Amino acid sequence: RLDAIEEVTVSTSNPGAEGGGDGAVQIRFVTKRGKNDYAGSAFWQHRDESLNANYWYQNRDGQRDSNGKAFMQKIRLNQFGGSFSGPIPFIKTRKDGGPGFDSGKDSRYFFFNYEEFRLPAAQARTRVIFTPAAQAGTYSYIVSGQTRTANLFTIASNAGQLATPDPTVAAMLARIQSSVATEGTITPISGSPNYLNYNFSPSGDSTRKFLAIRLDFNLTKRHSLEFVTNQQEFVPSKDFLNSQDERFPGFPWYTQGSVRDSYAFALRSSLTNNVINEARYTISTGLSTFSDGISAADFSYSLGYQLGIDAAGITSPYSRNSYSDRNTPTFDFTDDVTWIAGNHSIGFGGQWKLIRREGSAIGRIVPTVSFGLDSTDPAFGMFCASVSASCPVPTLPGATA
Repeated sequence: RLDAIEEVTVSTSNPGAEGGGDGAVQIRFVTKRGKNDYAGSAFWQHRDESLNANYWYQNRDGQRDSNGKAFMQKIRLNQFGGSFSGPIPFIKTRKDGGPGFDSGKDSRYFFFNYEEFRLPAAQARTRVIFTPAAQAGTYSYIVSGQTRTANLFTIASNAGQLATPDPTVAAMLARIQSSVATEGTITPISGSPNYLNYNFSPSGDSTRKFLAIRLDFNLTKRHSLEFVTNQQEFVPSKDFLNSQDERFPGFPWYTQGSVRDSYAFALRSSLTNNVINEARYTISTGLSTFSDGISAADFSYSLGYQLGIDAAGITSPYSRNSYSDRNTPTFDFTDDVTWIAGNHSIGFGGQWKLIRREGSAIGRIVPTVSFGLDSTDPAFGMFCASVSASCPVPTLPGATA
């Protein structure tokens, strides 16, 4: 973007009439303009993870190649762009009626600058899942350094309670187990015999585009017209920053993006030899979307609900259950006059500005189902660690929690 900027001005004192009413501190950027000679430039910058050391946690927990070496987290940068400027020529009719050529020098100019920023990346993630035994109903707990087990479904059956898992929850847990078998590594968690750490590195791509165009026209000796547009697009394929990437391979992911455009028109007129007027009209927008594309269909594997299975201590498979967007289109008209009198100049002018705040939000795409323990439920008493009147035979002998 620096290749498109000709001048930067920072004003910390009270601004003049050309600054409008935008506050005491202003930063003003001036886009480069074309000249009588054609000129251009191009660049490319590259960064690669092969030149970096791996992360310590990636070496410890990450996926490994056939030689047992941990894969490196993918961090690459490709940044490229170019600019081109000069006069704007066109074909015109000569006085004799034949075709002619107008070079556009001293009357019409263009400046064009484009840059693109590509950052393919992979983010190391660690999720918590049930052990296959725990998912099948076998609960493990530690007593005096030894691991004991008890089948919760058997305990429930002996107590005359419901002894089968909810089919929707069971199907979701089975999908998670199938998913983690496709890639990544699984490691035990010390002191937690019912859980495992699942480590994998989802990949994505962050692309940013920057376009700047300026057109200048010297209409007459006293009047000139200017048009400038800047367009910026920030839409990564996945939002790693806010953890909207997939929780497990094959599960939905989302992103957040922003498209920022501005358009400026200015007419500069020398009304007399010492009075100059500049009228400028600007439009700017900045649409930001969060979880764009999310829908109820993304929750079809759990029958259109967000099930709070994270209450059991494992990672939820849902990365988001909401949507929002916002935009603040701004319309600004500024007119200022400069009067030069000898060694002195007087500036005066005015400004009209309209700022709109637009946005929408869906706080919940699908209903949420929460899970927990109810200690007042009579069925809660079937889990006991020691002999009592209500529990002649302990079902979890020696358990403390």
